[in-house]
Amino acid sequence: MFSLVINILVIGLILYTACLLIHVIRNAKHKSGFADVTNDLISQINAVEYMKIHNPNAQVYNYIPHFDILNKYESSANALLVPLEKAITESVDKKNATLSNLEKTITEMDSYTAKKMVNKYQGKNYQTIKSHNNGAELSLNRLGDSNKYMVNMNGKAKCLSVPENNDYEVVPCNSEDKSQQFNLDFVYDMNQYKNKLDPGYPKLDVIGKVKFPFAFLKAVSNNNCVKNVHGQISVEPCREYTGQRWAPIEKQVDC
Repeated sequence: MFSLVINILVIGLILYTACLLIHVIRNAKHKSGFADVTNDLISQINAVEYMKIHNPNAQVYNYIPHFDILNKYESSANALLVPLEKAITESVDKKNATLSNLEKTITEMDSYTAKKMVNKYQGKNYQTIKSHNNGAELSLNRLGDSNKYMVNMNGKAKCLSVPENNDYEVVPCNSEDKSQQFNLDFVYDMNQYKNKLDPGYPKLDVIGKVKFPFAFLKAVSNNNCVKNVHGQISVEPCREYTGQRWAPIEKQVDC
């Protein structure tokens, strides 16, 4: 029984030493920091083997590594790991600060670009919009100097109307009727495009080829978009439809 205990203890020490050596090898840069601890363990194993051979009746537990060795191992590990942890934390903080500054710069650039594009496009007096679906054109009538337009249908006497009940119809033109008023909402890139889609519907992961910039023609009454599919006009929630993308132009046509 005593021999079995000795064997178990020796095996345990060997396994413990093997684990420690693996750790040291993986951290070769800091190998010297564990050399003393490793030597202590090897000495203890040799002492146990010696007692097992020459004095089997001795109290072998006196030669088992005690807390001083474990404490020394912990101390050596902390001496290496604490500075490493500090260095990693400082590096992460610096990278986070860099990312934060980069995000701020990108936001400022996006804001600048958006304002520049608004000044470039929204200040014009558009008289026609051309569909990205099939090139069909609709005539517009701008209301003063605003970004509000009326959409002429079947000549200038009739206009597209979108009442609050979400229906749409062609009625006699009346510039005071808000159901006949539409905004040109310009889109300059893919991120902006996805942000302007109706949030009540799932967004497509792949939209396909999109030509920028383009404009949504949105009804003031319900914020839905005018859609053209091979000459058929409708007003629907703004989604990834090609037929809801329009190219505003300044020439006039009769629709």
